[in-house]
Amino acid sequence: MMNQKKVLRRFLRFNFKIMKTILGLNSEEAKKYFFKNSSYINFDIPIYFDFSELFLKLIAEIWNKNLNSLKNGIKARDCDCIKARDCEWVNYIFLNNKWWKYEWRPFEIIHPFLYVELVYLLTKEDNWNFLINKFDEFKNNWFINCLSLPVISETLNSNKAEQVLSWWENIEQESIILWLDYDYLFHTDITDCYSSIYTHSIAWALHWKEKMKKIKNRRNEDFLWNKIDNLLQDMSYWQTNWIPQWSNIMDFLAEIVLWYTDLLIKEKFEKEWFNIDNFKILRYRDDYRIFVNNSILWEKILKIISEVLSWLWLKLSRWKTKYSNDIIKSSLKEDKYEWIINWNSYKSLDKQLIIIKDFSEKHNNSWALLKILQEFNNKLSETKIKNTNVDFKVLISIIVNIMLHNPRTFPIFTAILSKILKVNDNWIELIWKILTKFEKIPNTGHLEIWLQRITLKLDSDYNNYNSEICKKVSNNNIELWNSKWISNKKIKKILKETKIVLEEKINELDLILSNEEVALFSSYEYLFI
Repeated sequence: MMNQKKVLRRFLRFNFKIMKTILGLNSEEAKKYFFKNSSYINFDIPIYFDFSELFLKLIAEIWNKNLNSLKNGIKARDCDCIKARDCEWVNYIFLNNKWWKYEWRPFEIIHPFLYVELVYLLTKEDNWNFLINKFDEFKNNWFINCLSLPVISETLNSNKAEQVLSWWENIEQESIILWLDYDYLFHTDITDCYSSIYTHSIAWALHWKEKMKKIKNRRNEDFLWNKIDNLLQDMSYWQTNWIPQWSNIMDFLAEIVLWYTDLLIKEKFEKEWFNIDNFKILRYRDDYRIFVNNSILWEKILKIISEVLSWLWLKLSRWKTKYSNDIIKSSLKEDKYEWIINWNSYKSLDKQLIIIKDFSEKHNNSWALLKILQEFNNKLSETKIKNTNVDFKVLISIIVNIMLHNPRTFPIFTAILSKILKVNDNWIELIWKILTKFEKIPNTGHLEIWLQRITLKLDSDYNNYNSEICKKVSNNNIELWNSKWISNKKIKKILKETKIVLEEKINELDLILSNEEVALFSSYEYLFI
């Protein structure tokens, strides 16, 4: 068993890395960044889904035109909607399990027209410079160190991989170093952060609450936020207590609120004469790490954070609030710490999966589990599968059991399944058994998307899936978004006829999923940092 010093040496073998964030881009660079497929949808989706052509056609059509003249037109005969916000399901939404049976999160694909409008609004040169300057104001906060702005990859890794690395290389390493100065580490986070954000609070962050509360300013579109607020309500049927999840542009808007929250917390600390030398706070999105030398101070800090969050209709999760006096061990997530000290303990194929299953039960849906599976998949070969003495159904049964409880693993497990199914003649029976098992669990649309990736190459006629996005693969006439509120016929035609599923990409794919499709990192060196 490794002691803490060995774990620490392994963990700190990489130097700190200064990540380039979105604030380092000019307005044109930011625009290109937001129009990338991986920015538009930042949950895992097969590579044959591509929205580039759709965005190009929309941009060409709306160029130098009044956008309000293209939408919000005469009331359609078959719809009561005059504006997008009068319609439900403007964005395409499907629910997916977060923690197996009992909690779901919405996977949301923003209506392309509204997304283009939002990107152009934010990245207009004057607006973008205003936002950069606003974050410069926020940076004057020495009480809370935030390390969660969207990052820009300058390596072979994707932006998503670099975002994960920014957690490991900055938050966790910084936490370990702070052990030299503090005795206790407290963890807490905001409950259902994105779905709880009060959209008007972005206006308060950008233009200050007292100013925006004045009646004359509430609908004044000279203020950037009022325009953003209108677009968010267009997406959400007038809702103001929610922002869509799973796109980088919404991560950026969420950070505006969270940095503003940090500033309010700082101001309250200053009023109560807190000594900054007595504590340190790190924040990564909605996750707070608080370092102190006594638990009494921690209670006071938690009270202030909770009060400030309540002013913005946010609250801390009592289930995820915990503390430790072993900062080095707690700085590494428990899942990572355990695997670092045990990662060479498995041998045969079925036993590997059993050990991974045991690990997944202790560290449900964790990033470390995802890294472990990536390594397992990279080492899994057709020869190794054929030479195993274990029945394929045993392997698949264990895999499906892990998948049921760990929705984050769907893409990488699909790659593993593709290798097993390739050498099995009864693949339809096995796919059917998998689907039947998952039918007992509601809201598994993300799994369907990935199982379809396999069956497309096994049998292109096999399309026994319920979600609209899966049906779109074989039938381009399926409409994902509600566009009845759009008055311009050309825009409607573009949305209806432009393909977002590229057949040439599907034809190029092998049955076995490549690392390009599912690997988070391009190199092994990042697996266990």
